[in-house]
Amino acid sequence: MLVNYSKPEKFKKLIDNIKSVNTLSELFASHRVKEVIEELDAAGEFLASKMRVKTNQVRKIFDKLKNIEAKLKMGKLNREELKSEVLMLKPALAYVVARQPRNLAPLADLLFPAIEKVQDEKDFYALVRFLEAIVAYHKFHGGKD
Repeated sequence: MLVNYSKPEKFKKLIDNIKSVNTLSELFASHRVKEVIEELDAAGEFLASKMRVKTNQVRKIFDKLKNIEAKLKMGKLNREELKSEVLMLKPALAYVVARQPRNLAPLADLLFPAIEKVQDEKDFYALVRFLEAIVAYHKFHGGKD
């Protein structure tokens, strides 16, 4: 990535878990949920306290994700269009990270592989849950605006 930083063990494990699944929805398989939630908690804490990521920086990407969700719910996206819209999150994320690489590189390290794993609606909603959890835990652990 753009910046070298020390990753906590659970953060590394979450990235490894994302990379190890074929689709993002597999990440939330019932036998893994507790472990993934603990890792997302650790990621939120790391982003808030160590990397000092601001809430609005995470929300920018989350808002784009929610806009895609709204289009999907209105029936405006087929499977290929959904995959394309989700992949377009990568340049949006790259732009946000490029503005503050020192703080936001870890967020990209989490989200780039997660975005790549989205193949269908089920995976898309797993990505929504994934980012919702990061936003929630980030705020819970003191993420500032």
